[in-house]
Amino acid sequence: MKKIIYSIALSIAFIPASAGNRSSLSFDTYEWDFGAIDAAKGTVCHTFTFKNVSKAPVRIAKTNASCDCITARYPSNAINPGEEAKVLLAFSPNNASGKT
Repeated sequence: MKKIIYSIALSIAFIPASAGNRSSLSFDTYEWDFGAIDAAKGTVCHTFTFKNVSKAPVRIAKTNASCDCITARYPSNAINPGEEAKVLLAFSPNNASGKT
């Protein structure tokens, strides 16, 4: 069994839904260590929960992954002040290339 350890940090670009307002997101955690991964078992996932702690709605514009093996699913709608939402991060060890 091949074991690979990855620690993945999620990078998110977000924009205010209304121009001119500075916005901010607060995550429950900013990193997730999947630990030892058996590539034969396939994709592993983790869900990050975040809260809009600003005074304006925000919308996630894009996510930046360091590898094609990482994908993120996030809400397309604006997140209002005080609301929580989730980002699902999936890591597929069979597609690993780039920074790990």
